[in-house]
Amino acid sequence: MEIAWCLVLIVIGLIICFGGIYIKRICSAFLGLSWGTIISIIGTIIFTRSIWSLTDDETVIAMLVVALICGIASFMYDKLCVFINSCLSISSIVLLFLFFYENFGLDTTGIIIVACVVGLLISSITIKVYDFMFILQTAFTGAVITGIGTYGLKYEGDIEEMLMELLFDGFDFEETLPILIGVIVLAIIGFLVQLRRFNI
Repeated sequence: MEIAWCLVLIVIGLIICFGGIYIKRICSAFLGLSWGTIISIIGTIIFTRSIWSLTDDETVIAMLVVALICGIASFMYDKLCVFINSCLSISSIVLLFLFFYENFGLDTTGIIIVACVVGLLISSITIKVYDFMFILQTAFTGAVITGIGTYGLKYEGDIEEMLMELLFDGFDFEETLPILIGVIVLAIIGFLVQLRRFNI
Protein backbone atom coordinates (compact mmCIF):
# COMPACT_ATOMS: atom_id res chain seq x y z
CA MET A 1 0.00 0.00 0.00
CA GLU A 2 1.65 3.20 -1.15
CA ILE A 3 0.97 6.58 0.41
CA ALA A 4 -1.26 7.45 -2.56
CA TRP A 5 -3.45 4.45 -1.77
CA CYS A 6 -3.72 5.56 1.84
CA LEU A 7 -5.01 8.92 0.65
CA VAL A 8 -7.46 7.17 -1.69
CA LEU A 9 -8.75 5.10 1.25
CA ILE A 10 -9.26 8.24 3.29
CA VAL A 11 -11.27 9.91 0.49
CA ILE A 12 -13.37 6.79 -0.18
CA GLY A 13 -13.96 6.33 3.54
CA LEU A 14 -15.22 9.91 3.95
CA ILE A 15 -17.56 9.56 0.96
CA ILE A 16 -19.06 6.35 2.36
CA CYS A 17 -19.23 7.73 5.90
CA PHE A 18 -21.12 10.89 4.97
CA GLY A 19 -22.90 9.94 1.75
CA GLY A 20 -23.66 6.23 1.97
CA ILE A 21 -27.45 6.60 1.97
CA TYR A 22 -27.34 8.86 -1.11
CA ILE A 23 -25.35 6.40 -3.25
CA LYS A 24 -26.86 3.25 -1.79
CA ARG A 25 -26.15 0.80 -4.63
CA ILE A 26 -22.50 1.80 -5.01
CA CYS A 27 -21.93 1.71 -1.26
CA SER A 28 -23.73 -1.63 -0.97
CA ALA A 29 -21.33 -3.15 -3.48
CA PHE A 30 -18.32 -1.57 -1.80
CA LEU A 31 -19.43 -2.75 1.64
CA GLY A 32 -19.79 -6.27 0.31
CA LEU A 33 -16.35 -6.17 -1.28
CA SER A 34 -14.76 -4.67 1.84
CA TRP A 35 -16.21 -7.06 4.43
CA GLY A 36 -15.84 -10.02 2.06
CA THR A 37 -12.14 -9.22 1.77
CA ILE A 38 -11.73 -8.65 5.52
CA ILE A 39 -13.38 -11.92 6.50
CA SER A 40 -11.29 -13.73 3.87
CA ILE A 41 -8.06 -12.28 5.27
CA ILE A 42 -9.00 -13.11 8.87
CA GLY A 43 -10.12 -16.62 7.93
CA THR A 44 -6.96 -17.29 5.93
CA ILE A 45 -4.67 -16.15 8.75
CA ILE A 46 -6.59 -18.18 11.34
CA PHE A 47 -6.58 -21.37 9.26
CA THR A 48 -2.95 -21.11 8.12
CA ARG A 49 -1.64 -19.26 11.21
CA SER A 50 0.60 -17.29 8.88
CA ILE A 51 0.29 -13.85 7.34
CA TRP A 52 2.55 -14.94 4.49
CA SER A 53 -0.16 -17.24 3.12
CA LEU A 54 -1.91 -14.10 1.90
CA THR A 55 0.69 -13.85 -0.85
CA ASP A 56 -0.10 -17.29 -2.33
CA ASP A 57 -1.73 -17.04 -5.76
CA GLU A 58 -4.43 -19.59 -4.95
CA THR A 59 -5.26 -17.82 -1.70
CA VAL A 60 -5.49 -14.44 -3.41
CA ILE A 61 -7.81 -15.86 -6.08
CA ALA A 62 -10.05 -17.44 -3.41
CA MET A 63 -10.19 -14.16 -1.48
CA LEU A 64 -11.11 -12.24 -4.63
CA VAL A 65 -13.88 -14.72 -5.43
CA VAL A 66 -15.36 -14.37 -1.92
CA ALA A 67 -15.12 -10.58 -2.07
CA LEU A 68 -16.74 -10.43 -5.53
CA ILE A 69 -19.60 -12.72 -4.51
CA CYS A 70 -20.30 -10.57 -1.45
CA GLY A 71 -20.02 -7.38 -3.51
CA ILE A 72 -22.34 -8.55 -6.31
CA ALA A 73 -24.92 -9.95 -3.86
CA SER A 74 -24.88 -6.70 -1.88
CA PHE A 75 -25.27 -4.62 -5.04
CA MET A 76 -28.24 -6.62 -6.32
CA TYR A 77 -30.17 -6.89 -3.06
CA ASP A 78 -30.19 -3.89 -0.72
CA LYS A 79 -31.68 -5.65 2.28
CA LEU A 80 -29.44 -8.64 1.72
CA CYS A 81 -26.54 -6.17 1.76
CA VAL A 82 -27.40 -5.11 5.30
CA PHE A 83 -27.77 -8.72 6.42
CA ILE A 84 -24.57 -9.94 4.71
CA ASN A 85 -22.39 -7.08 5.86
CA SER A 86 -23.79 -7.10 9.39
CA CYS A 87 -23.06 -10.82 9.60
CA LEU A 88 -19.56 -10.44 8.13
CA SER A 89 -18.60 -7.43 10.25
CA ILE A 90 -19.95 -8.87 13.51
CA SER A 91 -18.42 -12.28 12.80
CA SER A 92 -15.07 -10.60 12.03
CA ILE A 93 -15.08 -8.74 15.33
CA VAL A 94 -16.00 -11.87 17.29
CA LEU A 95 -13.34 -13.90 15.43
CA LEU A 96 -10.64 -11.37 16.22
CA PHE A 97 -11.66 -11.16 19.88
CA LEU A 98 -11.84 -14.92 20.42
CA PHE A 99 -8.75 -15.80 18.42
CA PHE A 100 -6.35 -13.09 19.55
CA TYR A 101 -7.59 -12.21 23.04
CA GLU A 102 -9.73 -14.86 24.77
CA ASN A 103 -10.66 -18.19 23.17
CA PHE A 104 -12.50 -19.56 26.25
CA GLY A 105 -10.96 -22.97 25.61
CA LEU A 106 -12.33 -23.22 22.07
CA ASP A 107 -10.32 -24.63 19.19
CA THR A 108 -10.20 -22.95 15.77
CA THR A 109 -13.34 -24.70 14.53
CA GLY A 110 -15.23 -23.78 17.69
CA ILE A 111 -14.19 -20.15 17.41
CA ILE A 112 -15.41 -19.98 13.79
CA ILE A 113 -18.74 -21.63 14.67
CA VAL A 114 -19.34 -19.27 17.59
CA ALA A 115 -18.44 -16.22 15.48
CA CYS A 116 -20.78 -17.31 12.67
CA VAL A 117 -23.68 -18.03 15.05
CA VAL A 118 -23.31 -14.67 16.82
CA GLY A 119 -23.07 -12.91 13.46
CA LEU A 120 -26.19 -14.64 12.11
CA LEU A 121 -28.25 -14.01 15.24
CA ILE A 122 -27.47 -10.31 15.49
CA SER A 123 -27.65 -9.63 11.74
CA SER A 124 -31.10 -11.26 11.52
CA ILE A 125 -32.41 -8.36 13.61
CA THR A 126 -31.03 -5.75 11.20
CA ILE A 127 -33.66 -6.49 8.53
CA LYS A 128 -36.29 -5.00 10.85
CA VAL A 129 -34.51 -1.63 10.94
CA TYR A 130 -33.03 -1.71 7.46
CA ASP A 131 -32.50 1.99 6.71
CA PHE A 132 -31.01 2.82 10.09
CA MET A 133 -28.69 -0.18 9.96
CA PHE A 134 -27.55 0.74 6.45
CA ILE A 135 -26.70 4.25 7.64
CA LEU A 136 -24.93 2.86 10.71
CA GLN A 137 -22.96 0.40 8.59
CA THR A 138 -21.85 2.96 6.03
CA ALA A 139 -20.96 5.52 8.70
CA PHE A 140 -18.97 2.96 10.71
CA THR A 141 -17.32 1.28 7.70
CA GLY A 142 -16.44 4.62 6.12
CA ALA A 143 -14.91 5.80 9.39
CA VAL A 144 -12.90 2.56 9.72
CA ILE A 145 -11.63 2.82 6.14
CA THR A 146 -10.61 6.43 6.80
CA GLY A 147 -8.87 5.28 9.99
CA ILE A 148 -6.99 2.53 8.13
CA GLY A 149 -5.84 5.05 5.53
CA THR A 150 -4.73 7.44 8.27
CA TYR A 151 -2.98 4.64 10.18
CA GLY A 152 -1.29 3.56 6.94
CA LEU A 153 0.26 7.01 6.56
CA LYS A 154 2.18 6.32 9.77
CA TYR A 155 3.98 3.48 7.97
CA GLU A 156 4.35 5.46 4.77
CA GLY A 157 2.12 2.98 2.96
CA ASP A 158 3.97 -0.18 4.05
CA ILE A 159 1.00 -2.56 4.39
CA GLU A 160 3.15 -5.55 5.43
CA GLU A 161 4.71 -3.69 8.34
CA MET A 162 1.31 -2.38 9.40
CA LEU A 163 -0.34 -5.83 9.35
CA MET A 164 2.58 -7.45 11.17
CA GLU A 165 2.29 -4.96 14.03
CA LEU A 166 -1.50 -5.20 14.26
CA LEU A 167 -1.64 -9.00 14.15
CA PHE A 168 1.42 -9.98 16.15
CA ASP A 169 2.41 -7.00 18.30
CA GLY A 170 -1.12 -5.76 18.91
CA PHE A 171 -2.30 -2.19 19.05
CA ASP A 172 -0.11 0.39 20.68
CA PHE A 173 -3.05 2.20 22.28
CA GLU A 174 -0.98 5.23 23.21
CA GLU A 175 -0.15 5.80 19.55
CA THR A 176 -3.44 4.65 18.01
CA LEU A 177 -5.83 6.15 20.59
CA PRO A 178 -6.20 9.45 18.68
CA ILE A 179 -7.06 7.51 15.51
CA LEU A 180 -9.51 5.24 17.37
CA ILE A 181 -11.22 8.26 18.93
CA GLY A 182 -11.27 9.93 15.51
CA VAL A 183 -12.93 6.85 13.97
CA ILE A 184 -15.65 6.80 16.65
CA VAL A 185 -16.32 10.54 16.38
CA LEU A 186 -16.31 10.39 12.57
CA ALA A 187 -18.75 7.45 12.58
CA ILE A 188 -21.15 9.33 14.89
CA ILE A 189 -21.00 12.49 12.77
CA GLY A 190 -21.45 10.48 9.57
CA PHE A 191 -24.46 8.70 11.08
CA LEU A 192 -26.09 11.99 12.09
CA VAL A 193 -25.40 13.58 8.71
CA GLN A 194 -26.95 10.65 6.85
CA LEU A 195 -30.00 10.67 9.15
CA ARG A 196 -30.89 14.05 7.66
CA ARG A 197 -31.90 12.10 4.55
CA PHE A 198 -35.05 11.18 6.52
CA ASN A 199 -35.44 14.65 8.06
CA ILE A 200 -34.77 13.25 11.53
